Amino acid sequence: MKLEYVIWGIPEGGNDEELLYTKIETDAQARQVMGILASKYNARELRLQVIDLNTPLVWDARSFLSTRLNS
Repeated sequence: MKLEYVIWGIPEGGNDEELLYTKIETDAQARQVMGILASKYNARELRLQVIDLNTPLVWDARSFLSTRLNS
């Protein structure tokens, strides 16, 4: 199973959440990077997103539009 770990958080001096780090291949690496971001770069409110790259992205724009237009 191919997973990608993505770290989001608020960088030092920032107010809004941003994508801080991506392309991490293991949970252990992600946790290590989160520790570094917090201690060395003063990032806060860190969260880890796990993306399953084996799952195909299926998005039907027509159903989205018809739902929005009929609301």
